Amino acid sequence: MNKRMTESVQWLLLRLPFLNIWVTKILYIKWLLNGKPAPSPHIYAKKVVIEYAEKYNVHTLVETGTYRGDMVYGTKNIFKQIYSVELSEELCQRAQNRFRNNNHISVNCGDSSQVLSKILPQIKEPCLFWLDAHYSGWITAQIGGGIESPIFEELRQIFNSDIKCDVILMDDARCFVGEKGYPRINELKEFVLSKRPDWEFEVKDDIIRTYQSL
Repeated sequence: MNKRMTESVQWLLLRLPFLNIWVTKILYIKWLLNGKPAPSPHIYAKKVVIEYAEKYNVHTLVETGTYRGDMVYGTKNIFKQIYSVELSEELCQRAQNRFRNNNHISVNCGDSSQVLSKILPQIKEPCLFWLDAHYSGWITAQIGGGIESPIFEELRQIFNSDIKCDVILMDDARCFVGEKGYPRINELKEFVLSKRPDWEFEVKDDIIRTYQSL
């Protein structure tokens, strides 16, 4: 599939969410049959988020990298409150329109490394973080300076806040190779455990999972 065809399909999925659901299910089955290669499909990521939310009894989700709003949509009946941040103004506005009738969902436009500092003080309940903000071409936005991921600054905002957090999940582990704002996995692990020495840190199915030991 060439670039123009790929972008046409993506636009169609944005405009027809019901079609996106069927495509997502088909991709998930194909992923399982192929032995779970990276990247993992969205439907699996949603399952992981819900699994940790239930395990840690968390009712608030904070997401960076809204994109089409699929994670928000897939978990909107699981969490009592959802905050999502999207750098692309176009994608953010689409998501805000998509969830305009859901009072427990807040979609925020801007750089997540800055917007988080405004969101976190509003949260009084324990929360789960799904960090997926990054540049990936098409209509996604880029911070500038060749930086594609704000992950380190996002984590600093989280760890320096007073928020109660026992779980942080980070997507696209394959991209953490020490380039364009992505640290290497071992560097990320060292940083996280320097802030939360009693936490666990593991990588599975292209998702980095770090959490408080139970």
